[in-house]
Amino acid sequence: MSVGELAPNQVQTLPVPAAQAGSADVVLSLNVSSWSADRVGTFGFNRSCAQGCDPFVVTFAVGPADAQGDRTVKVSFPNRATPAPNCAGHYGIPHGCEPGRPRGAVRVLQGEDLTARFMTDGPLMEVFVQHGRIAAALFTKQVGALQNASALHVFNQGEGKVSELVASAWSMGCGWAEPPQGVHV
Repeated sequence: MSVGELAPNQVQTLPVPAAQAGSADVVLSLNVSSWSADRVGTFGFNRSCAQGCDPFVVTFAVGPADAQGDRTVKVSFPNRATPAPNCAGHYGIPHGCEPGRPRGAVRVLQGEDLTARFMTDGPLMEVFVQHGRIAAALFTKQVGALQNASALHVFNQGEGKVSELVASAWSMGCGWAEPPQGVHV
């Protein structure tokens, strides 16, 4: 599904039923190669809760293109969720496990789309940027995280429009006990 254009400070809810937002597999893709060399932007993804838990939030600050057309994207997790136990040694996460600190930066090469995959499953969210060049696992101890997850959102925190953002979302369930739920967007 094409998200279309996100104006500055705009939030768009993905069309995933609230009952399935707590356990979803979401892929976002943004064609930053089509942007002018000096264009920058900040956008993100979150899973919100109706009550009883903090949202999971991930932001992407896309920098200008360098002489080769590559861009550096800073990925951060500004919410109060906690990185998963032992995360300093997993997935190559730099800078330890401090919540709210940038987890590093990833280079998006000329001709590549910026891609991010989010697997939310109750109190846990796994994030894979550029097919695992940056990856993280976050969790919350709040018991309402699965029952009260209500929506999946994309948002624009930058000063300019974010366009050409594409989202796909699938419901997840117990693979051996439930049939797959299918694609939502």
